[in-house]
Amino acid sequence: MLDIPLASSLGVMTLMSVKGVGGVTVEKAIARFATLGEVHAASPEACKGALNAAVAATLRDRAVLDAAWDAARRESDTAAAEGVALLTPFDAAYPERLRDAPDRPLVLYAAGDISTLDRSVACVGTRDPTPFGDIACRRIGAALAEAGWCIVSGLARGIDHAAHETALACGAPTVAVVASGLDAMGSERQRDLARRILDGGGALLSEQPFGREADSGTLVRRNRIQSGVSVATFVMQSRRDGGTMQTARYALTQGRPIYAPVPPGRHATEEASEGLLLLLEGDGPALAAAIGAGKAFTQLATENWSGRPVASPVAGRDDYPRVLSEIEDLLQPPARPSP
Repeated sequence: MLDIPLASSLGVMTLMSVKGVGGVTVEKAIARFATLGEVHAASPEACKGALNAAVAATLRDRAVLDAAWDAARRESDTAAAEGVALLTPFDAAYPERLRDAPDRPLVLYAAGDISTLDRSVACVGTRDPTPFGDIACRRIGAALAEAGWCIVSGLARGIDHAAHETALACGAPTVAVVASGLDAMGSERQRDLARRILDGGGALLSEQPFGREADSGTLVRRNRIQSGVSVATFVMQSRRDGGTMQTARYALTQGRPIYAPVPPGRHATEEASEGLLLLLEGDGPALAAAIGAGKAFTQLATENWSGRPVASPVAGRDDYPRVLSEIEDLLQPPARPSP
């Protein structure tokens, strides 16, 4: 056990099974030590700047480390039995865009073909869309799928469900990022859609361990994965105070563009579209204020989107060629300067 690399899934899960150890601590430990044995044997002096004194003392307790190792090994055995890959940011198979995102998941549970994420966009929105939101999602989603894009969404009812179903109907892969463990999806409808996503060549992702049910906290945090694996995020419809607006926040923090359909006429007065108007007409500081963002995002939004909208409009089919061209360009490596 002591020779297990810290950067492996077993190493990461062992550390995170220790009380008081979170993602920041794990990242610092991996930067300093190579194996579980090294961190276990490290002197207080060697731990300075990487582990606080209490955590370092805990990790020197062999009984604590053995218990954490046993928990990690059981989780790994369950994943193997379920055909689920356990990926860390230090694995080649870990989604590349997510690897570079702030606050990346240190362990990603993946079922299915995640290579489809090489060309992926997030399509997200309210669980209770109006006819406008549903139609906009299906039309834009079909244009994306037919252009060879993988659709990423969250497996929830409403916009998420429409996005996944549209991709499947177009014969395109789709990836669901879930807020629970992959074995703890709440409804039979979700489980059925998950099976069809896998059968269609897509994938399921989660950062939650087996048996963990979704709650308000995990629902918000899974949003950063949806935007993080994608080159762009399409907010199909959202209330001003909807959870989808947090996905918009994550996308902007990660440096990913946002697109949103323009609600015409009476649809612009619907509560379910208030978030779209905020993204399309409000500026960065207005978004930060509306979602109660902290100092870091407020500063980012003010520096980059003060006086201008944070989302690019999709006013109808005539906008599809422009949008498809723009997101295609996001896949291209930056041009090298001429010699």
